[in-house]
Amino acid sequence: MRIVNKITISLFIVLLLISVIKCTDSPTAGNGSQTPNSIIGKLYNPDGSPAANAKVLAIPSEHNPGPGPKAYIIDSTVTNNNGEYSFDSLPTGYYNILGYRNNLSSYNDSNYIPGDTITNISPDTIQCPGSLHGVIKLQPGDNAKTIFVLVFGTYTWTIPSDTIGNFDLTNMAEGTYHVRFLTTLDDYNPLDTNLTIRAGMYDTLDDTLIIPFKGIPIPTGLTLIYDTLKQIVTLSWNKADTTLVKGYNIYRKQSDSDFVKINPALITGNTYSDSSVLQDESYEYKITAVDNGDNEGKKSKGVNVVAVSGFELVDSIIIGFGTPPNLCTFEMDSAMNFLIPMGDGGYGNFITVFNQSGDSIRAFGEGHFSSDLKLVRIDSKENAYCSTISRQRVVKFDPTGVFLLEWDIPSYSDKMAIDNQDNIFIISHTYEHEALIKYDAEGTLIDSVDYPKAEGNGKMVIGPNGKIYDASYSDESIRVFNNDLSFDTELNLYFGETPLYRIHDIDSDGNFYIADVKKLSEYEYAFSFYIYNSNGKFMARWGRFIVDINKSWIWEMIIVSQKVYVMIDNKTNINILVFSLPANL
Repeated sequence: MRIVNKITISLFIVLLLISVIKCTDSPTAGNGSQTPNSIIGKLYNPDGSPAANAKVLAIPSEHNPGPGPKAYIIDSTVTNNNGEYSFDSLPTGYYNILGYRNNLSSYNDSNYIPGDTITNISPDTIQCPGSLHGVIKLQPGDNAKTIFVLVFGTYTWTIPSDTIGNFDLTNMAEGTYHVRFLTTLDDYNPLDTNLTIRAGMYDTLDDTLIIPFKGIPIPTGLTLIYDTLKQIVTLSWNKADTTLVKGYNIYRKQSDSDFVKINPALITGNTYSDSSVLQDESYEYKITAVDNGDNEGKKSKGVNVVAVSGFELVDSIIIGFGTPPNLCTFEMDSAMNFLIPMGDGGYGNFITVFNQSGDSIRAFGEGHFSSDLKLVRIDSKENAYCSTISRQRVVKFDPTGVFLLEWDIPSYSDKMAIDNQDNIFIISHTYEHEALIKYDAEGTLIDSVDYPKAEGNGKMVIGPNGKIYDASYSDESIRVFNNDLSFDTELNLYFGETPLYRIHDIDSDGNFYIADVKKLSEYEYAFSFYIYNSNGKFMARWGRFIVDINKSWIWEMIIVSQKVYVMIDNKTNINILVFSLPANL
């Protein structure tokens, strides 16, 4: 029984010793032996007198204070009346010596304590502590309050006071400290840096600190420029580290829709232009980065725009008299009246003249056409020339609508233009070819040239240079002829990747006005209006609004007195939209 008790007592002592060993604060030693050493030093007050009864701590220089339970004290002592202190049995390594007394403090860093020696620490003076304010950042959208700020070789650690990343190191002795910033979030490496505290000062860091990101960066610096004249949104952003990012995707949100990627291919630069916005719609843009493994990161902060136009809609004229022909055209005289072929369901069989209010003034030509009136043009003397379908002829009326003359043409024509000498140009269609024909104002043939047929309903106009521009939206080109009917060149105008070819008018400066129609769905189309100069340079765009082709269609556009008149066939009436030209065009 006694033997059992002795064994029990012995085991209890062993377990107690193991427990004591485990609970003892074991210092984190530097590299080297664990041979006990001694160090001595001295502290002074600011006035030079010995700092008696000051508390002194010896902390390994790379000690991580860490959050959680209070860290243990490596060793501590108190100065004597002469301000002297000493430590015995410190393991070999580098130590910071911190002194405290009456709200004053000192910091003596990186003292190496070798083995089996007595080390003298250079004297230090306790002073008023200082503080430092700074900002530590993560990637946009990540919460900075997940960051820990650890001051190595001390017991000081903190976290930012807000999600922006503002942090403060307060009541610290003067000196330079090794500080580590780390976050509980993935995809970040720690940031190690040195920060300096000045005695009695509250300093602020000049620069924002950023924790290194090892994931896919969120693009920053996204900005937007909107050109109201061209209706183009240009995005730009800060280019990320190319070792982390190989390109970017552009996302756009329209009104209450979801974000949709709009770039057909990965963007490798840091700019992107969007020319597909719809007038008067609001948009938000965000971008993402894509890494070398084709993984896409988070979306950036958004930028917003409303796609207004530099072309102001100044009037909308509703014309509801009669039934417009299947292919609507209109002309304007010097009194700003509209001359429109009207009819009973087929092509037109008379011309109706409307004023700017949309009221009918008069009609003429009835009896000269049998629902085959195609289009009308006027010359410098306000005479009206009309081409027909079934009877293949041109009919001329004076400014009051009185019939003057008519002449036959080889075949039907849906294109006519009149130059400043009142020469009449038409394109006459056959199954095999087209003929560009020139007549004088009395219908006398001047010349004719044949060329291959181009299907489609374009328009022919004459520029201020006297050249003839014939557009056909089937072969996506504009053929240019000289006034003597000789071939000059062929134009292909492009906006982005889309060819524009349905020319509608040309102004006194030789600028082309073009209506373009893009199919969006089975019935929905986007109507846009473009201006190109005589050299084919894109100058402006407006419109790009959605229409249902079962309800609306654009037929004609005329430039008069710094205004653009656009005819919209709404099936039940004609709407002429009037836009003012911008001063900076």
